[in-house]
Amino acid sequence: MPSKIILTPVRHVRRASSGRKPISEYVGAMAETFAALKTAPWRRAFTPLKDVALSVNDPLAEDYGTDQYDSYRQSGDSKIVNATGDQQHNVWAGMACYSIELPAAASFVREVSFRLDADKCAVGGVKVAAFLSNSALPPTDWEACRRGGTDLGVDTTGHFATPEENFTVPEGDKNYAAQIAKGVVFPGRVGVLAETAAYKSLSTHRSAVFVLDLSAETRTWRYLHVCVSMFADKAWRTEYWVEGSAMLRGDTIAVTLDADNIAGDGEAFADIYGWRVALEYEFSSVVDRQIAKVASRSFAKSWRRTTGQCVLLSCHYDIVEWLQPDW
Repeated sequence: MPSKIILTPVRHVRRASSGRKPISEYVGAMAETFAALKTAPWRRAFTPLKDVALSVNDPLAEDYGTDQYDSYRQSGDSKIVNATGDQQHNVWAGMACYSIELPAAASFVREVSFRLDADKCAVGGVKVAAFLSNSALPPTDWEACRRGGTDLGVDTTGHFATPEENFTVPEGDKNYAAQIAKGVVFPGRVGVLAETAAYKSLSTHRSAVFVLDLSAETRTWRYLHVCVSMFADKAWRTEYWVEGSAMLRGDTIAVTLDADNIAGDGEAFADIYGWRVALEYEFSSVVDRQIAKVASRSFAKSWRRTTGQCVLLSCHYDIVEWLQPDW
């Protein structure tokens, strides 16, 4: 009888930004940032799962590169740059991957389910894909992140990713006609939880549970990676402003395995959420040393906002002054 279990994921994120651009070039900045996101490196995210959130658009925010967000596109750091009032801003984009080590006793994965949230600015919708691998690291190939598959190749059946569909503006709808007359472009193809209302005032945050059927792949793999990204490379509702985000709730990822009596580690989520005690092996061992130092400082700041304890094991001394450990 199949076993449906929850396993603790390791979260990774990718980030990219356009650099400062005139706000009138926001469409090109979106496309440029999305292109950079396709080849951006994954990095381990240390934000507690309970603190992962939808991003909130703030034109004055100086940085959207935080680990707190899953999938998003946002403009910020807006400034007037000269006496004539010309304005520039930066456009950010991000995606996330939840990596799960599968039990050794499992034969193969039948399905994976999860809850997905999207804000009311997620024009174009969201894409989620599952990838089975023998590597603990997320796939780097863009098509693998978007369509899913295995180490043997990208999926072509459509079962490893959330669906997409055509969107047609309702004929004769005066609300849409008015927006189109102002230059608003509605996406012709959308992912799940896509916002397609004519006006932002008619939009709402959305949430749903999705199930990906992976049962056609009967080989045994060590890891399952679930990648989440915005569906469209450029999509907008309000002229000049870039916004929209989605998040996959890591504590809802349930894996159905073709094996009997396999226990999950749902108890481990209580430890993660309560930050009671955690043990991290080879901390900072596989990254550049400067990145290790900066990441150590960020990790220490985040951890000290919790009430738990953490033991880090590392062969490097250069991170000690950045971590400022208690003992």
